[in-house]
Amino acid sequence: MNCYRLVTDYADHRSINGQLYPGRERLSPYPNDIWNEFRDMEFTEDGRFTERSRVGISKMTMLINPKTRKLPDVIGSFSVIVGDCPAFGPKLRAAVQSLDPDLCDFCEVDPIWDERHQRELRELGYSLTTIRKRIDCWDPERTKVGMRTSRDGSTY
Repeated sequence: MNCYRLVTDYADHRSINGQLYPGRERLSPYPNDIWNEFRDMEFTEDGRFTERSRVGISKMTMLINPKTRKLPDVIGSFSVIVGDCPAFGPKLRAAVQSLDPDLCDFCEVDPIWDERHQRELRELGYSLTTIRKRIDCWDPERTKVGMRTSRDGSTY
């Protein structure tokens, strides 16, 4: 079995995050009548993007602000926040799908607007990604669990 851990390398100058907006401008406050990835993203019981989410994503532009013109294989990172999905580049997506076609679900995001270099990037093949399979890898015989004490005296 192969295990992969995807992490954001903040020391890498290519490490960037992206956010979806209905155009090239960041909206603040975000209007309630426009689809929003954090408020409106939905998934099916088996972990796929719903059709409503796919339609919402298709109407959005991913805004990025990279330090370099060359983009990384991953924009963003996995999070516990619903809707905060990383975008995989086409090579990484193909690699993941070749290992296990059911591991992730993908939804293409196009276009991407590069705010720093003022350029629209189309048809790059980046896809928002959600993990569908969770594999329990807890090994109780090789894991040590200890108590921690907070400053207020509480333990966890």
